[in-house]
Amino acid sequence: MKIDESTKIMARFHTDLNNRGLNIYNPYFEESKTNALYVLFHNKDPKPLFEGLRSLNISGAIPAGFEKDPILLDLVDELGPVSKATDRIGVVRQREGKVTGFYQAGYGLVQSIQTKFDMNEKSIVILGAGNVVRAFLTQLKLDGIKPKSIEIYNRTIKNAEKIAEDNIVVDKTGGMNEMESAEGNIFINATYIGSPWLQGQNYEFKEKFIRKFDYVADVTFLPLEPQLIEVANKLNIPNSPGHRMFLYQGKMCLQKVLDLDVDLDILNKKMLSDFKENWS
Repeated sequence: MKIDESTKIMARFHTDLNNRGLNIYNPYFEESKTNALYVLFHNKDPKPLFEGLRSLNISGAIPAGFEKDPILLDLVDELGPVSKATDRIGVVRQREGKVTGFYQAGYGLVQSIQTKFDMNEKSIVILGAGNVVRAFLTQLKLDGIKPKSIEIYNRTIKNAEKIAEDNIVVDKTGGMNEMESAEGNIFINATYIGSPWLQGQNYEFKEKFIRKFDYVADVTFLPLEPQLIEVANKLNIPNSPGHRMFLYQGKMCLQKVLDLDVDLDILNKKMLSDFKENWS
């Protein structure tokens, strides 16, 4: 790829030297012949990074090191609808000094399922009650997808109840013990049970429980086949592993920052290659 005066920059903002994603997006740009670069900028304070975003006319950024920092909400000029619903920013777009924040988790999870299994008029059971679930419910509404029912279960029941209070589409809430008697068309693990970064969570999904569903989805993208997906594959139940959600999140980032028509086949190839080589 030739770097010239028209090359667009998508930044990675982090607190430290952290190269995740650099070996996904840059190889994608190379193979897809996209005149762009994904470049790391690191600082403990996000303020100078956002100042640089504007003053250097950078197309946008993935502020990965600051995603949970509420200060981001004060550093942007406008929020997309999912960011408004969750108070979370996962990608920002800069145009003529105006910075807009978006949150890609809802889009990623919805697309990872809907492109393989229609959620309209389906019964959905969800484990988890964090921002990913809030984003998912908001994205369903934005996309006009209308499930038959939605149940949310969580270790901390009050968190599930709070989401139900804010979202009338939620029909039932409960704890994890109650979840094991639930059934429906789709089961979604929206927690990081099974992730190598979440220690102390020894819960395992049982075959008896998973058999009650027609489709299974997970947000855990590493390992590539977490325990839930292992069980689903063993039972020949169609599923969306977490790396499929990551794929669609990446698509949204490229669309928002660079206005790209994303080639999912190339992006998926580069993503899986990097996961296997550098993240596993």
